Amino acid sequence: MTTITELMSAPLANELLALVSDLAEIDATAVDPQAPLAEVGIDSLMTIEIAVHVEQRFGARFTEDDLGRLHCLLDLVTLTQLQLART
Repeated sequence: MTTITELMSAPLANELLALVSDLAEIDATAVDPQAPLAEVGIDSLMTIEIAVHVEQRFGARFTEDDLGRLHCLLDLVTLTQLQLART
């Protein structure tokens, strides 16, 4: 089983962290991977922006149900990896 540390050290996680921190206009080191996205300033509209970016950059597509499961950066990384594994 993959640990949070292993998951968050992957290049994909670093790129998603940069995206989230840029949208929230905060330093990437301030983002706790398990903290709710709302706590770092990511609202539902920004979540859609993230999904669009991920689709354009990686080809991973999120359904509405997927977006409803994005509660923290760790969820985003995990879900993106799952979507990429399916393609």
